[in-house]
Amino acid sequence: MDEQNEKKFTFDDFEKLRLGEMEERLMLSTSREEKAFWRTLINLKLQLWQERTVGEILL
Repeated sequence: MDEQNEKKFTFDDFEKLRLGEMEERLMLSTSREEKAFWRTLINLKLQLWQERTVGEILL
């Protein structure tokens, strides 16, 4: 895909994704790198949710 036409994944995109959607994308991933990417984002989303719930900054 042409670099100029390639859609960039932004933090706003990350915030809009539900955990279930991210898990679906992980399951549909074909490459090791793509699986690692989605696992990392899922872990980050869980950690941010935990920080909001507990009220303590973990990162």
